[in-house]
Amino acid sequence: MNIHLRYAGKSTTLQSPYDRDEDIIRFLQDKGYLPPVKPEVMLDRHPDGVVIRPPAVFG
Repeated sequence: MNIHLRYAGKSTTLQSPYDRDEDIIRFLQDKGYLPPVKPEVMLDRHPDGVVIRPPAVFG
């Protein structure tokens, strides 16, 4: 599964062996792309994979 990570001002595309949201977050934490504490991110599912990004701020 493709993971398109948009976090901390960086954009990265990775391959993940996991499909569940929790497993993907843990995979990214283990690889050092996300902090070890629960990050505030949104997961958007697309046909080619998952986009992980910060929550949108409106206003």
